[in-house]
Amino acid sequence: MASSSQRVSDEKDRALSLVARIAACGEALQEILATIPPTPSVPGGQAEAALLRHHLGACARLREARQICQDLKTEQFAVVPGEKIYMNPGVVPLLLSTRPQQPTEAVKLCGSGPVPSATPASRMARLKRRKELCDSLSTDISKDLARLLQD
Repeated sequence: MASSSQRVSDEKDRALSLVARIAACGEALQEILATIPPTPSVPGGQAEAALLRHHLGACARLREARQICQDLKTEQFAVVPGEKIYMNPGVVPLLLSTRPQQPTEAVKLCGSGPVPSATPASRMARLKRRKELCDSLSTDISKDLARLLQD
């Protein structure tokens, strides 16, 4: 039992370490994007070399972030904003899913009976609500990421 809890603790620490690395990578990318050099007026010279160095630095950070994301995919833990950790990573897509429910799922959730057919106007209203929800979630996640990066 103790070795099992130690293994879980080690896996959790490794996942949080990867999250800390990607947060540092995000900070570095934010700094790089905040200091983009001006576009050179003529090809060649110091200005173009500075822009190229800047671009290569951003590419290196993006490669690093991609590698960290690949490493996170192999972890047994899934880390989501707010440092909530789920033992089963398969739970996260379900929590973050914005796909419409299938009619059979809606019947199961709402009880028996047919699902009323949607008119184009109601479909558009649902799409608009979903878009607003996604925008709101995106804003909240960005705020959480900014807060995590500040900590």
